[in-house]
Amino acid sequence: DEAGSKEFAADMLSLRGNPIKVRINSLGGSLFAGQAMYAAIKQHDKHVTTYIDGVAASAATFPAIAGDTVIMPANAMFMIHNPSTGAWGNSNDFRKAADDLDKIRESMVSAYQDKTGLERDEIIKMLDEEEWLTASRAKELGFIDEIETSMNIAASLSGKNMIVNGVEFSMDRFKTIPTSLVQAAATKPKPEKPQ
Repeated sequence: DEAGSKEFAADMLSLRGNPIKVRINSLGGSLFAGQAMYAAIKQHDKHVTTYIDGVAASAATFPAIAGDTVIMPANAMFMIHNPSTGAWGNSNDFRKAADDLDKIRESMVSAYQDKTGLERDEIIKMLDEEEWLTASRAKELGFIDEIETSMNIAASLSGKNMIVNGVEFSMDRFKTIPTSLVQAAATKPKPEKPQ
């Protein structure tokens, strides 16, 4: 969320003609912003390498998989899940919201299929289960291309929030949190948030 899609697209445009490296450490945010970043990376005229530093979850997986080469440290995490929204109104409004979410999910499935070659039903099952993937599993499934040696990942707990490499999020936001992140948070000192 700290890198808005409009600014990101402008930055990508200003770098045309150059191979670039994009570093990602994000638990996601707006799906449409993530998809706009995905498009900006895909439209770049030179090689783009994306690196997953710590975590790429939810909408952050879209710019991550857009790279021509996707690299992830052995101890990082990658997570996909179904789109979600808030709704207000009568029963017709809620039915429409559910139908809209299904249509939005199809755009997600398409991007994941383009990267991985996986069957639609397999991706939908992973989305339904809010799948957290290790680097080895992400590579096996085709979400990433290379695994690099482990990086130091700083994680800590602060009430109901977790901080991973300086990115704070509410643990209520997801159905599941990978055990490796919870263990890292329980055993390491709280990292300082970047200024």
